[in-house]
Amino acid sequence: MHKDEAWEKIEMADRQLFALRNELSLGEYERDLGDKAAADRIERINIRIGSLLSEPLLAEAVSLCQASTSRNGTADRRKADLFKKEITFWPIENHSALRRHNRAIQRTFESLDLPRTWSLLGCADRKKRRTALAKIGEANATVEPNCRELLKMYNKAAQEAGYTHYAEAKLAYEGLTEDELYDFFRGWRDRLMPRWKRCWRRTSEELGGDIDVYDLVHFYRRLPRQAEDKWEAVDKMRALRELVIALGGSLDDLPIRFELRDVPFSGACYRVMPGRDVRVILNSRHRGSHAYFFLLHEFGHAMYYCFCPFGSELMIDCHLAREIMADLWTRFLNEKSFLTQVMGFPAHLAEDTIQARSEYESLRLLLFIRDSVFILEAMHTPDVPFAEIWRSVSNEWLGVDEQSGAFETFDFLHPLDTKSYVFAQVLADETFSRLHSGPFELSETPGALDKIIDWLYRPGRMIEWRTKFRL
Repeated sequence: MHKDEAWEKIEMADRQLFALRNELSLGEYERDLGDKAAADRIERINIRIGSLLSEPLLAEAVSLCQASTSRNGTADRRKADLFKKEITFWPIENHSALRRHNRAIQRTFESLDLPRTWSLLGCADRKKRRTALAKIGEANATVEPNCRELLKMYNKAAQEAGYTHYAEAKLAYEGLTEDELYDFFRGWRDRLMPRWKRCWRRTSEELGGDIDVYDLVHFYRRLPRQAEDKWEAVDKMRALRELVIALGGSLDDLPIRFELRDVPFSGACYRVMPGRDVRVILNSRHRGSHAYFFLLHEFGHAMYYCFCPFGSELMIDCHLAREIMADLWTRFLNEKSFLTQVMGFPAHLAEDTIQARSEYESLRLLLFIRDSVFILEAMHTPDVPFAEIWRSVSNEWLGVDEQSGAFETFDFLHPLDTKSYVFAQVLADETFSRLHSGPFELSETPGALDKIIDWLYRPGRMIEWRTKFRL
């Protein structure tokens, strides 16, 4: 194969992969709306993606391009390096037997209706919270053998590709090492721990000294009653439209379709055709500030797909980077000018709401860190009872003796994706602060949207996510 042929091969394969991933997203949209036949279509698309990435001529072209001088500067070489990552990681993440086992476990989880049980941890009735946590622990115990087998399958697939275990492969694909991950986690945990301890003491005092893990979500999710009334009183799409206008854009000019549905997840974004057809599904049962959080988060994903590089799958940012950019939009919920100017909050209520959300987000971040470490440890030692790992990790990372075994099953279906939400929360905060100088004022940011598009969206993966977000 000549060098020019190799570059052409990479370009053609990149365009084919872009088209296939768009088809895959449409299939996922149809599946999530209840189309029973969509699962088979998704499987066929995955097979086509696997065939593309396993083609010997593509591997030859990538190796040749990595070893030669690019025709068009850094862009071609960047694509060659990214294709090498895709070719290496795809067979690990998408092993056919692993996918089948994953789907079987997902159907089991759905039959247990765990999302509704998890939601009870936020209710005001303490007895219901205690019962819900116990029910989750019992359900987890019944699926633990299947989850253990799934982790072993992930590890085996990674080992066949030359890695020690799946965690090493996944982190390498995303430009991280396990040591780095733990270092970041420890630094962020230590920064939040004083606040966590103060909140724990205050909650303990409210309960007369008696506090348990099933109390946490309820107590830290609470916002001032007046704030919840305000969230409900304002039309969400009107608020979003006003926010986009204030930033210098128009929601009506964007190719985004929003749908409210009774679905077993909080929300999702589908890049059916980036820049032309982007769809968002939101859970119709969410209320108050949480409905706004998921609206803004999924809108953040949709905005990225409106302005990301078109026609090149390799230039679309990785999952971790996309989560950071999605969470960037949720930061407006913590800004006084958004709450007062768009949501109509009195200044004092906006300040109280921001303080309450800050405490809740501190807990949320620590829980995500704990969950991420749990799945890492479970991958290292999959034969150790999960409740034992859960208790050990909770003690080390939260200072809580958590004996329920109520781990989050999402971490088995999507191993190590929870860690992306940790990075998203931390780096979205830091990135948001760099979008403006001094105190944030919504009325003074008419060019902010163009800045976000030019800085974060349009470069895509030409800029490594760690450079883009200054990690």
